[in-house]
Amino acid sequence: MDALALYLPRHLYTETRDDGGAVTGITYAADKLAAWSGNGCGDAASKLCKQIYDSDIEAITAHEDQQLMLLEEQWLKLENGEDDEAEEAQYDLACEAACSEAQEQRLAARQRMEQRRAAIDKLVHESMEHIVNNTPEQSENNYFGYLIAMFMLAAVVYVLLT
Repeated sequence: MDALALYLPRHLYTETRDDGGAVTGITYAADKLAAWSGNGCGDAASKLCKQIYDSDIEAITAHEDQQLMLLEEQWLKLENGEDDEAEEAQYDLACEAACSEAQEQRLAARQRMEQRRAAIDKLVHESMEHIVNNTPEQSENNYFGYLIAMFMLAAVVYVLLT
């Protein structure tokens, strides 16, 4: 999955624009992604994946309910008060097919959620590595340099005062 297919929050992306102001590229900002994922001990990615999964499940359930309602309406029109076992068996098979399809879609949504979570974790890990590798190393001798400067300043002050 690429960064756009993950449906990360909009504030994590940066846009590049041309002179006319048209967007020419969208990518995620590594520092923002690392901060977002670290916010709440990594719960942000889990919450996002769960939210998208819940939305998918809601849509699948609504579609399943609509299909079952349509099948029931069709069956009631065909039944017309008569007790026909063949039509009822066909109705039952159609309902089972609609429920099976919805169940397969739920399983696919669950797999997408797990894939999204793994992809986000991988992207966060890569972002943190990028940040670590591209952060200028601080000199270990900074304190030693400050200490020498302080001694030199003290020596100059001493010489001026004496």
